[in-house]
Amino acid sequence: MSERPQRDGSVRHHRAPPGDTSGEASGEAAIGEAAIGETSTGETSTGGPLPRGHGDEPALSGRRRLVGWVLALVLPLLLTAGLRGLATGRLPLAVLLFLAAAVLAALEGGMLPALASAILGFLLLNWYFTPPVGRWNIAEPTDLVTLLVYVAVASGVATVVHRASRGAAEAARARAEAATLASLSHSVLTGQDTAQVVVTRLRAAFDQESATLLGRTGGDWRPLASAGPAVGRPEDADTRVPVDPDHVLVLRGPALRPGDQRVLEAFAVQAGLVMEYRRLRESESRAAALERAEATSTALLRGVSHDLRTPLATIRAALDGLAAPAVGDADRGVLIETLGAAVERLQALIDNLLDLSRLQTGLLHPVLRPVSLEEVLPPAVADQPPGSVVLELDESTPLVLTDPGLLERVVANLVTNAVRFADGTPVRVGTRVQPDEITVQVTDRGPGVPPEDRDRMFEPFQRLDDGAPGGLGLGLAVARGLAGAVGGNLRVEDTPGGGLTMLLDVPRHRPAPPGEPQTEVR
Repeated sequence: MSERPQRDGSVRHHRAPPGDTSGEASGEAAIGEAAIGETSTGETSTGGPLPRGHGDEPALSGRRRLVGWVLALVLPLLLTAGLRGLATGRLPLAVLLFLAAAVLAALEGGMLPALASAILGFLLLNWYFTPPVGRWNIAEPTDLVTLLVYVAVASGVATVVHRASRGAAEAARARAEAATLASLSHSVLTGQDTAQVVVTRLRAAFDQESATLLGRTGGDWRPLASAGPAVGRPEDADTRVPVDPDHVLVLRGPALRPGDQRVLEAFAVQAGLVMEYRRLRESESRAAALERAEATSTALLRGVSHDLRTPLATIRAALDGLAAPAVGDADRGVLIETLGAAVERLQALIDNLLDLSRLQTGLLHPVLRPVSLEEVLPPAVADQPPGSVVLELDESTPLVLTDPGLLERVVANLVTNAVRFADGTPVRVGTRVQPDEITVQVTDRGPGVPPEDRDRMFEPFQRLDDGAPGGLGLGLAVARGLAGAVGGNLRVEDTPGGGLTMLLDVPRHRPAPPGEPQTEVR
């Protein structure tokens, strides 16, 4: 069985012949698998399958119907066997007991077992308990009235019980539908669903073998999300409901009731909202990325016009001086030293720009291996002016698991930034051993940074109130990005007595168990 989506959104069940694609709208699929098939941080339950039923029959299980028929056939026979030994005049008692049997059959199995029990009871009461016993004729008119009243009351009770059972089933289904619709409404408001969650809940709500969201690209259908075995084409499904011209929800499993259309359409609306939400979120992400790129470009141009031009101007002036014929040896040495310092400054700026670019584009691939901090910290502080840094490193410090080159860049950036703001006081670099990590501490006695500005100082091109030349405001941004890339964590604390302490937590190396080779982590 399948259903053909109509222009008005209605659902019709039928068996579609192979290759029949009538009623399908044309167009390109607007969204792909990756955009709508994400895993949700939590799947919302719809409360289980909706209660099933067919036509006007209440949703009684096969077991209850079987028990009802057993009661309808067995109880009258047992009552007959038990009452035959009593004295005459036992018809009223027998009628009451047979009526109770019919009520039990109605409660358990519905109307048909109860009516069967009433008819069987009428026959048994007539044959065994109504004079003349053992014959079908009835001597006393009052006995005939009694039996007829018995049949009428048993039939009435069966009808009432049946209607009550059907009303209870319809109420349970209404509650389940309300819970499903409420859950969908909540999902619409919160925007937390994905297409995978929608089809999973749709399959559970209607107890289907599978539920699939199909999208059409260039005339070909493909599954975008599926719960259970995926259906490749709408005509291969048993039930389908359109979402939009290029997307359709299809089900494979038992036929649905006409009353299920409202819930089906709600699921279709939810699927459409999910895809629209994903489109909007992707558009927002692209817009935010463009905005960040524009801000970065603006800041970069601002920095190029000032900080990059300064070392270039110094290099140009030094080269012009060296080219002058009247330059003495002493002046030549000064110019060469100035030229070297400007080149180093320019190289540091370019290195930071390249590191930031690699971090933002995901092209950085660190190689983690066991390393001693004695291989990292001394080179990281070697380029600082004499006396500006005090390195305190214990030879017994355990190994760390990191990329030594990248970790050296992190520490070098932190130390350079600390020396810049230390007001001539020495910057202290030391370590602190923790159970799971080694903390590298870079402590200065500078002016410090207010707590409200500490997150902002790690953003690219942020120099806060620093007006000194020689930097683009990239050092701390690159340091935090590289620290995360090598598995570390960069934190900030106040230095007791004034200043700022940068804390870099680096994971300790845990040796492999005996017999297992030590491998590098990429």
